[in-house]
Formats: sequence, C-alpha cells, structure tokens
Amino acid sequence: MSFARISRLLALRKGNMPKPTIVSTGLFARALLSLLLTCTMLSSCSALHHREEITVNYNVDVTDPSVKRLTEVTSSIRLVASGVFTPGTYIIGKTPVSIPPNTSFELKLAMPVTDPHVISTKDATGTFSVSRPISVMAVPVPLTISLYKGTVSGEVDLVRGLAAFFVNLLQVGVISGDTHQMIHSMKIQKAALDLRPGAALRFGPKSVIVGPDSTISLTDVSVDRHLNYQAKCKIDVNFAKHCKWFGKRVDTEFDGGHAYVEGRAIKRGNQLSLSLEPNSEKPPEVVLRTCKFSFGKFKRCHALSEECVLNLKEYSLRHTSGSEDDSMHLLSGMDMKGTSLLLKTDIHQTDAYFPETVPAMLQVDLTPGSDASTHFSTEGDAVAESGTITIAKKSTHLTLHLGDTKIGKVSYDKFGALAFVLEKGTSKLKQLDWQGNKSKFSLTTSGGSTLTLPSSMLLEKTDNSGPTKLKLPLVVEFGEGELRTPKSVIQLADLNGKLFLNVDREIQLNSSVDFTIQRSKLLGAQEVDVKVRGIDLSMVQNRANLHLQSCNLVLPEKVLAEAISKRIPDHLHLDLDKTISEDKRWRYRNAKAKSVRIDDLVISDMKAQGSGSLSFTATGNAVIEGTVEKGNIILKTDEWKECPWTLEAELTGEGLVKYAIIGDTDSSRSRIKYDLTMDLPLPPSMRLDWSKVTSGLLRIAERRVIVKRLRKVTVPVSHQGEIDLFEAGDSRWKNFKLTKVAMKSKGDDIQIDFTADAVF
Repeated sequence: MSFARISRLLALRKGNMPKPTIVSTGLFARALLSLLLTCTMLSSCSALHHREEITVNYNVDVTDPSVKRLTEVTSSIRLVASGVFTPGTYIIGKTPVSIPPNTSFELKLAMPVTDPHVISTKDATGTFSVSRPISVMAVPVPLTISLYKGTVSGEVDLVRGLAAFFVNLLQVGVISGDTHQMIHSMKIQKAALDLRPGAALRFGPKSVIVGPDSTISLTDVSVDRHLNYQAKCKIDVNFAKHCKWFGKRVDTEFDGGHAYVEGRAIKRGNQLSLSLEPNSEKPPEVVLRTCKFSFGKFKRCHALSEECVLNLKEYSLRHTSGSEDDSMHLLSGMDMKGTSLLLKTDIHQTDAYFPETVPAMLQVDLTPGSDASTHFSTEGDAVAESGTITIAKKSTHLTLHLGDTKIGKVSYDKFGALAFVLEKGTSKLKQLDWQGNKSKFSLTTSGGSTLTLPSSMLLEKTDNSGPTKLKLPLVVEFGEGELRTPKSVIQLADLNGKLFLNVDREIQLNSSVDFTIQRSKLLGAQEVDVKVRGIDLSMVQNRANLHLQSCNLVLPEKVLAEAISKRIPDHLHLDLDKTISEDKRWRYRNAKAKSVRIDDLVISDMKAQGSGSLSFTATGNAVIEGTVEKGNIILKTDEWKECPWTLEAELTGEGLVKYAIIGDTDSSRSRIKYDLTMDLPLPPSMRLDWSKVTSGLLRIAERRVIVKRLRKVTVPVSHQGEIDLFEAGDSRWKNFKLTKVAMKSKGDDIQIDFTADAVF
C-alpha cells in the first residue's frame, strides 16, 4: 500500500479562509482566565478556516497564534478520540478504502512536541482499534494497531494519518473533504497538554512561567456534522517565579502559585462562548504568591501580598472569528493576605501593612470598540498593623507613622481613578515627621499613644492651575514622647489635644496639643516643668520655624531668692563719697565717707514683697574709709588739712531686690534682671580709728562726738545682676527665642508666661 496515497487520502482540501485573529488578553483580569481561552482554542475555539496540508511525514503546521502560544510551552499531547465511520467505499486518489457498516473506532495516542510550529505524529505512540475490519486496496487492516516510536508500516502510517486529522481538527475547527465524509460521528474523550516546566507562555509583554505538574485538558468534546461542539475544559497549572502580566492600567507580577479552573466551551458557527462550569469538582481558584499589583497614575500605587487568592464568581467570554476583540465579563472575590499597600497621589502617599486577610472584589468588563472597564475595591474596613501617611510639597514634607489603623474601602474605578478614605477610629501614633527644606522635626510617641482619625480625609484640587489642597484634622492622645529638632531632643509628657494639617502650597501644622517639657533647667540648675499649649510648624522666609504658642512655668519664689542670693558676692567694695557733715564743728569740717568694703556678706530671710520685689536681711563686716578737714584749735587760720579715718563695724539691716524678666533679643537670651539695694545703719559698737586725725586726750573726746554723729548715718549698698532664665547648657531651650514674656505672683510662687520660636 502506498503511503503517499494514504497521505493524499487524509490531506485537507483547499478552501477560502478568513485571516487568523489574535486573541487580545488586555488587563490582568483576563490573564487569570487566558489559559482557559487558549486551551479551548485547541478545540477549534477560534473557528479559523484555513488550509492545512499534511506532508509525507504527517506533520501538522501550527498556524493559529493562540494555539502556537500553547505549543511553545507544551512537552506532549495525549489524545483519546472515538467515533463511527460512515460505511461505504471511498476512492481517494487511486486507492480504494472500504468501510463496513457499524464500524466504530477508538484512538489513544501520545505525541511529543519538540517544535512549537509543527506537531509531528512521526514519534506518536499508542493504539488504534476498530470494531470491524476495514480494507485498504482490498487488504484487511488489523482490528488493533499499536504504535511504537520508530516503527514503519502501512498500517502504522494510516493511524498516524488519522492522528494528524484529529490534531488538525482541534486546531482548525472546520474539516472538509473525503476524510470528513468518511466519519459519521466523532467525539474526543480527552485531549491533554502536558506543559513544560520553566517555559514561558507569552502574550506580548505578558509572560506566565509554567511550573511543574501543569496540564490543560479538554474532555467530552462532542462534535456534530457541522463541526459545532460542546466541551469541558480544565486548567490545572502551577506557576513558577518571575511571572509578569503588564496591562494598560494594571501591572501584575508574581512569584509562583497555581490555577484550577473548570470551564464550558460552546461553539456555534463562527462564535465561541466560554463560561465557568456550574457543577465543577471544586470551586475555581487562582492563587498568586508574592504578588504585586501596580496601578494608578504612572502605576505608582502598589499592593504587595504574600498571597492573593481569586475565587471566580462569574466569567463569560464571546469570541467571534475574524474579530480582533472579545467580549468578556469577570467578577471575582479576591483575598489578599499579608499585604503591603502603597497609595500615592501627586502630594500624598499612604503606606500600610495588613497582616490579616483583606477581602476585595475585582470586576472586568470588555466590550469591542469601547475602553475596558476595570473596578477594584476592598470589602469594608481593614486594620493595618503599621502604616505611614506622607504628604509632600515643594519645600515641606509630613509623615505620620501609624499602627493598628483602620483603612476604609480602597476603590480603583474603570477610568483609572483612585479613591480611599481613612475611616473614623482610633489608631496608634508612633511618630510624626515634618521637614522644611533640610530641617527635620520628629515627634515620637510611646506605645500607648493614640490618634483619633476624622471620618474622612478631604483631598481636593479647586482648579487646574491651583495647588492640590488637603485638610486633615486629628485628635491625639499621645501619652509620652519626644520632639527631635535639628539640634536637640526634647522629652515630652502628658501629650493630648488636636492637630490640624493644612496643605496648600506648603504644609503647615497647627495644633492645640498640650504637653509638658519636664525638668527644664531654670536659673542655672533648678528643675521646673514647662507646660505648653499648641505647637506650629511652618516655613518663614524659606526657613523652618517651630513655634510654641503658649508656654508657662511656675517658679517658687524661694527658688528665685536662692538663685539671686547665690549670685550676690560675699565681698563688696563700693565707692560712697558720702558727706557726713559739711559744717565746721570745732576745728573740723567736710567729714566724708569715701568708700566701704563689706566682707562676709550674708543675705537671708528673702521673701516676696509684691510682684517683682523681694525683701531680705543682710549682715556683714564693714570697713568704711573716710576723710575730714582739720584746722587749728587755738589759732584761727584759713589753712585746713585733710586727714583719713577708718571705721569698722558688724552691720545688720534690711534690703530690697527688684527683678524683671527680659525676653530674648538678637544679642542675648531671656534673663532675669535684678537690682539689690539696702541702707545699713552703723551700730553703737562701731570701731572708729581717729588716730590719723589727732592724738592724745583730745582724740578721745573728739572720737565720742564723731561716733555719736555717725550713728545717724546709714551705709548705702547696691548690687545689680542678671540670671539666664534657662541654663545655657540645656539644649532643649538654647535654640528658642522667648517673646511676650510676662510674670505674675501666684501665692508664694511666680508664674511666667511666654511664647517661643526656634528657626532652623
């Protein structure tokens, strides 16, 4: 028997064929079921009418682009087909083929795929069985023929030819000629494609890397005389790493997973309809591991999930031969597990991590001639274990570091617009960062700090030419924390109140937050708590400005008294130049106290005497030096001689300190300025040295008179000084400039109010 004649018997006749249509996969949603589409292409899904000529080697050229994508990743094809021949004698070429009535057949073959462009039956293995003997050129063919790789015989070539017929039937979908007429009815019980691990199923920039143990199978393919059919399709595919599915609006990348989908394919005329199998063995499921979705403007928004599970709820596709576009509808539940979310707009960015499952819905609708409609949204609220909200403008940036934050629905609509809200609720505030130019301020809180979010976050752009604006009021219960400035770290306590973020051309933070700066070093070393209400951060003349709105501290008067006492020296030397007596007495005139030196000065019993003044008692050892002009006691003359005298005494008397607080200036820091004054009387026990004025008996008498007169004299003593309000070594306050400083008495204390600004 001539194999060439058998080949002509099985060759397809030429016919008019429409151009092949490449199935558009579009968005990622279509990727999830693209395998379903392409596998059904194997069962004539594209309904393409084109000529296939089987060579003498019985190779089937793969001309359908959709099928070729599959053969590129297929290692072998397993085929089980059966049918009933049409009885009669057929003259094909010059070779008669006789088929008796009621002859059925069954074909079981396996064919390796080594060339994706050509499916060869040369190395096919398996069996071909008929129920009654058929004859070729009056020679009976055995009821069962076994195929082995490398065997050559006429019977074997006949079986390979029939195998090529069925493969071609799967690819093309329309078979014409005597070969078709020989078959009364046919059915493909199963056609399975074993996919090659590591191979890439490519659709332009899209690629799915096949993992091990992956198959696509068609079962129960019933083909009628008009080549219409119904079939079941099952996808059981494992994914390897580095899968990429880039779409117009959504890019998807994942490293592993699997897909199990059972579908139903129905072909009528030139149309193919695909849908989910309603009575599948198990629910359809697609699992993507380490899955990253990129979407939004410039695809700068990301959702990275440890695992994403798609539970298909609705799916339908209609493909028309000759059409470049398909109609499709997909609705799927989507459980995202261990998800890191990045939402980014022109001025705003939200980062969040969700350790638990976040349920979502995905809907994709494709209509030929229209834009694809894709809608993604999370289902209800989800709690993020950690998250950040970042807002950036030209010169300023703000970042809120949050924990256990409730995020409302995230929605991505068919036009590519992104919307989301921060749901009203309580969140943990870990840190707030505000940066102006190169100066950064961080407010870090303790673990128990909470932040109450508003019911929504208003993000709006009033017009195309203006800046995007944002208003975000926040209610905060911090507890404890610290404020980091570019030059210091300030520990804070009792934080609570309201923050208000106002984003226009730049980011400004205003607040009525109350907090306490504990143990501030005041007046040198005294520790006091400074209570602050309100903190503002803004840009002033291109420099970052930290403004403390209202500050106050309570200073015990005894602390101020001690601070002043410590700064009054225990040794004073004062120029008095005080005239004791100008009139002539006896032979003396112009008695003057020139200077006083006080040693061992002690200030005690200092206490308040109204706002801005303190009274005290002072003791000390005084040495007064003076002069007196001396004349002759007997002879009257105009000659006068200036003689020195010295007086020593232990002085005790009352004094007064007046003080005032002076705010910061460009050249000095805030300070307390005080002025101490006292008039100390000379005691009766004073010791007058009159020896350099006169001597003898007369000296004793004159001394008594002089001492009696000096007892009416007081010694004026004064001292002025300044004390820095905050110790220079206290880094928390050294960069602040105090203004609007005021003080008032409050019982035995002094309350000091002020505002403070630090510019960086």
